[in-house]
Amino acid sequence: MRLLLLLLLLPIITIPSAFGQVVETVGENYDLVENFDTLEAKWSSFPDRMLDEDGSWANYILSETDEKVIFNSNSIGGLVYDINSCSYSIYENGYVSPETNIIPSVSAVATYLNNGQWQNLPINNEACNVLVEPYNDGVLLTSTKLLSDDIFIQELDMNVKTGFKETFKVTHDDIAHELGISQTVHIPNGEIKIADQIISIEEFNGMSYDKDFIVENRAEILQFTDTLNYDFSKGITSLENVNIIFDDFYKVNLDYANGNDGVPFVGYLEIDPTFTNSSPTSGRVISDWQSGSSCNTTYNSADSYQNFQLKRNAINGGCNWAYWAWDLSSISSSAIISSATFGLDVTAYGDIDSVVEAKDCQWLYSDDNTASAGMFSDFINNSYVIETNQECEPENQGSTWDTSPMAMSIPSSHFSTMQSEFGDTWVIGMNKHPYTRVSDDIYGGFSNPTLEIVYTIPSPPNAITDLSASFSSPNVNL
Repeated sequence: MRLLLLLLLLPIITIPSAFGQVVETVGENYDLVENFDTLEAKWSSFPDRMLDEDGSWANYILSETDEKVIFNSNSIGGLVYDINSCSYSIYENGYVSPETNIIPSVSAVATYLNNGQWQNLPINNEACNVLVEPYNDGVLLTSTKLLSDDIFIQELDMNVKTGFKETFKVTHDDIAHELGISQTVHIPNGEIKIADQIISIEEFNGMSYDKDFIVENRAEILQFTDTLNYDFSKGITSLENVNIIFDDFYKVNLDYANGNDGVPFVGYLEIDPTFTNSSPTSGRVISDWQSGSSCNTTYNSADSYQNFQLKRNAINGGCNWAYWAWDLSSISSSAIISSATFGLDVTAYGDIDSVVEAKDCQWLYSDDNTASAGMFSDFINNSYVIETNQECEPENQGSTWDTSPMAMSIPSSHFSTMQSEFGDTWVIGMNKHPYTRVSDDIYGGFSNPTLEIVYTIPSPPNAITDLSASFSSPNVNL
């Protein structure tokens, strides 16, 4: 009886048994593989994940009803497609409430040129037939309208790594007619910014910006897309007009009829503009452009815009530092880094009239974990420089957008400060280098950021070999 009592009173002691094992852990924003044979661990970032209803981690959550298709993600926001009206809305971080609405509504109609006048195709009166195809990184939604030989196909690719990519395809039975798409975007407030001026939707109702203005003011149009979270990297070459509309709602109308390389769409049309929303773990900090050719050292603001312009001047948004934040709370503060790699897909655009060579960027990190004056101070003062002359834009020519992956091995000289952020958040930033005005127009976008850290696992204690116990009521002495 005393022996049984002794066994019941003995504490539970966990003796390390992980040697010879590989342990894999899946967390909200990371994968962790620990090898207790080599005492080495590999941490890989997955910032896109969210918790599904069944308690598992997922890249996104999809739900469907007879009236709506709802897509939720942590990385690019949420999209709700309304089947009855063939339109959709974009939300900041999943479909939570109207307060998080980024773009209240986007709708499109097919048009054709008839005796010098643009008219809507009869196909626009037809209901949508929606097909939803999930895949690992997102959902492809295809909305189709059919009428005789006229076909309207709208594809929405909701990809957690690249954003909401939209493609239109239109065919018309009369190949003599030029075709177009007229897309109406409702905006969440009453103003947008074009060409360094704030445009009140209500005040400037009816104003139209034509193709010549769009080409001449490409930077300003891209700045205007800040408000709409709209990426013209594909769609701008076909954009014919930007129109301001107020009819008790704030609207911007985008007319696509310019064709590819200026050749009108006849019989068949295909464009692919893209709406995006940035990850909550990325953004930029901004200063004003200083007179002359340098950046003002005074912190201005911060926002969550992911695809920012690399050219900096007083017109198109001042001086920008992009940043990406990584939650490293899952890594032990006593771990020792052996290697670290940062990766990014970079999309760049060159001046429309010239050949543009690849440009260099400066990479830094910050010990400030929030988008604030502290982070800006780290960046502007070059407090923690990783690399100053790394090529960060693919070489491109003319109006061609070029996308390429970029990877950077973080030098070991920075490991100690990076390790100090284990158990917290680590932030890496990027800026065009040097901080001076450039003569050519360079714009860039960034997607699919990754961070991979290989580190040494702190050695576990040896198994206890000399443990003894004695019973001295009511205690067990070890």
